[in-house]
Amino acid sequence: MPEGFAALLERLRPEFDALIAQYEHKRSALLPIMHVFQKHQGFVSVDAMNATAETLEITPAEVEAVVSFYTLLYRRPVGKYVLQVCRGLACAINGAEDIMAYFREKLGVGHLQTTPDGLFSYEEVECLAACDRATCMEVNLEFVYDLTPQKIDEMLAAMRAGTYPVEPMAQTQAPGPTWAVAADGEIAKGRKSPGAVAVENPDNPGGIGDASGTIMLDHLINRDVYLFGRTTERAVVDSRAVVETIEERTDRAGHGRPIGFANGGRGAEGEAPFQSIWEPNRRSSVGILTAGIGEADLRDIGVYRERGGYKQWERAVRDLRPSDVLDLAEKSSLRGRGGAAFPTGKKWSFLPADKFPRYLICNCDEAEPGTFKDHMLLEEAPHLVIEGMLLGAYGIACHHAYIYIRGEFKRGYEIFCAALDEARRAGLFGAKIFGSDYDLEITVQRGAGAYICGEETGLINSLEGKRGEPRLKPPFPAIEGLYGMPTVVNNVETLAYLVPILERGAEWFSAAGTERSKGYKIVSVSGHVRNPGNYEVPLGTTVREIIDLAGGLRPGRAFMAVQPGGGSSACIFEEHLDWPYDYESMTKAGSMLGSGAFVVFDDTTDFVNAAYNLVRFFAHESCGQCTPCREGGNWMERVLERLVHHRGVPGDNEMLLRVARSITGLNLCALGDSIEPFLKSVMLRFPDAFKSRIVETVAR
Repeated sequence: MPEGFAALLERLRPEFDALIAQYEHKRSALLPIMHVFQKHQGFVSVDAMNATAETLEITPAEVEAVVSFYTLLYRRPVGKYVLQVCRGLACAINGAEDIMAYFREKLGVGHLQTTPDGLFSYEEVECLAACDRATCMEVNLEFVYDLTPQKIDEMLAAMRAGTYPVEPMAQTQAPGPTWAVAADGEIAKGRKSPGAVAVENPDNPGGIGDASGTIMLDHLINRDVYLFGRTTERAVVDSRAVVETIEERTDRAGHGRPIGFANGGRGAEGEAPFQSIWEPNRRSSVGILTAGIGEADLRDIGVYRERGGYKQWERAVRDLRPSDVLDLAEKSSLRGRGGAAFPTGKKWSFLPADKFPRYLICNCDEAEPGTFKDHMLLEEAPHLVIEGMLLGAYGIACHHAYIYIRGEFKRGYEIFCAALDEARRAGLFGAKIFGSDYDLEITVQRGAGAYICGEETGLINSLEGKRGEPRLKPPFPAIEGLYGMPTVVNNVETLAYLVPILERGAEWFSAAGTERSKGYKIVSVSGHVRNPGNYEVPLGTTVREIIDLAGGLRPGRAFMAVQPGGGSSACIFEEHLDWPYDYESMTKAGSMLGSGAFVVFDDTTDFVNAAYNLVRFFAHESCGQCTPCREGGNWMERVLERLVHHRGVPGDNEMLLRVARSITGLNLCALGDSIEPFLKSVMLRFPDAFKSRIVETVAR
């Protein structure tokens, strides 16, 4: 063990011991320990993995197997600024390709590559759950929204000058040119390929090429380039053309910047943090979970309690039995708000009456393309989320609750941890709460970049310090979940609704909505609308009314489709605009309500590209356990990529539909099944768009 690492390990041991103490089984501390090592080293070194294996009493191979599963754990040194630009669907239909091309040209490197000066590592990533501020990115996991060429230029200049207000990554070793396998070995080594085009780039002295600062753009001009993780032929290299394209698109939209998250949660200069994150709730038809957001700093426990916060928690512990809370959840007809829509009370009732300990897990691993409601609640109303967790834990007679927060939500994680510390100091959880015999502990687990960990058994495996691969069911988590014990996994929004249900009564909640879809729902509206954002509405509000709440379509544009339930759902169309937005109606329309991600498409949409975007997402996020999902998704991605670039061959479209159907229903979880719905819906609705990408004769 190198002497420098030995000193670091000794310095970090007390922190590791404190992390291990938070869990019943020490292996659960694996991800938190990896985050600590990466913070201090800039990546996860072999020494770090070996030391972790020894600390947790597992093998180095087991540690490396876990580290290799997550995209936010770097096994090679990276630049001081890791630039992760969102390529998700909402960003893609709002100009992400132009933004990514602008970054590549300004940096002189491609996807998963690092500039020779070690300052920047660049990556094009999947949906960041900030779809109301498309296009967006993260810099060292701090959000940047509403990207423009001017904002990019200013940001890169500040980073080069050392004045950008984000802490640089530690660099204990110099990074190489790539931190993953690049598409072109010659480009990865910085060599000029035959027929390359050289241009001078004063913004990137020492870029790929010779010492004079000449960069080689053969991989950006009319040649194969590493775009979206695959080789493609589409790129924009003239920065002036990119600027004009983006400005033209913004002008065409006919509106200012969308409203929602802004400035990484810090607010404009001189403003209080809460003022710029989320617009006051004047546009939504109701304000229940969203009440006060944008108007009051609900992250402050004093403000939250002044507005009635934690009263229901105290009432539950002092006056109610756990079975009373469960009964309220059941009578309210509250269904899961994370996508599955399973009745909450019924889910709780499946726990064996005589098996303890039992656990509650709050699922905040929000990564479904188009969904950003939990992101908002985490950053803006953390005490509401905590109170919901407390009530849920009490309702199932649980003494240890966990919240699993998406790795990309670094700021939300920090806000939530600060709120949790406030709640602990106020005596709201811990031992003998409110003088009772009830004890409850809460542990926060931060993920590390894996969409599949949103699936409840994948999440449980991740929380246990394993690869986040879904389990075979049955047994279901209610019978055998975390550490083999009964476990309930509920979404952030689901648990948060317990607070107003206890305050106003189960009958109040069930009186809203429709006969079978009762209550309220936060709908994340993005895409081609004037005011993207989160809108809280009674279930049964029509699709058209939701679009109108978001300001309607951009001026002069025609409606084409809406994806009503996130990336896993099929599109619905003009004939469905006056249908109720509820679980049963969306199913009847051939889609689903899902997590409430509501992506609107106008007549500027390239549906072939949109289908490719989502299929690529699911192929990228497959854990690889199941052959149909692993092989079928990747194969369909390649075929759709061919269609995007007008290189389709006869039979491609028919084969896509056939393969999509054949891989559905053959996987451990729903990820593989999620590939078909959007693809099939747009292929059948817009067949000419797909037929036009077929080349009848292929040159040999």
